[in-house]
Amino acid sequence: MATSLPLSRQALSSERPGKWEEELLDGSLRLLDICGEVRDIYSRMKEIMQELESSIRRKRSGDLAHESSYMISKKHLNKMIRKVYKELKKAENCNSTVVNKDSEDVPLVSLIKEVQLVSLPVLEYVLSFLSGPKAGSQPKGWSFVSNLLEQKRASSKPDSDTAAIKQIEIQLDLLNYKKSNQEVIKKLEEVDSSIQESAEVLEIVFRLLLKTRVSLLNILNH
Repeated sequence: MATSLPLSRQALSSERPGKWEEELLDGSLRLLDICGEVRDIYSRMKEIMQELESSIRRKRSGDLAHESSYMISKKHLNKMIRKVYKELKKAENCNSTVVNKDSEDVPLVSLIKEVQLVSLPVLEYVLSFLSGPKAGSQPKGWSFVSNLLEQKRASSKPDSDTAAIKQIEIQLDLLNYKKSNQEVIKKLEEVDSSIQESAEVLEIVFRLLLKTRVSLLNILNH
């Protein structure tokens, strides 16, 4: 989790930072925490996929045990997702830092601010890939991020417009209509591959947020 990282206010110089420095520090830590929570969600989703595929391989067609287990896991996952959506909304509302224009570090600080702003729609996008976009919650920059990431999947993932959880439920429904286990597993593996792609994007965002926080701490230490 992001909160366990060796990055804290104690790393600052003895001079108390001003309002804009405090706001940027709070923003960077908030985004790292949110990113850590989204990583936890993706980690849990991977576990669910492994359990589901393994269960389907063991069961006969028409056996609903795997479906029941998945629905229980889905309920917990959706609870985690709703919590992060609320935190993302708060982060959007708090992202209004005014930088001290007299500072010689204005260009770098402005870049750090831009990274924070761009990270919000990316984090929301990777969440929406699992559960579908939350109504009325699309932040500034959503279209750019959505188009950028969809281009990566468009050629090989025909169901990329459908949330991963919905795709899984479609396949479980098909099992109930006697579709072969192997066909369903193949489709689930495709969904799993898409989840992995989004997880890789998430790791890039996490590393970028981490680097910008280190840069901000370095600025305030000099």
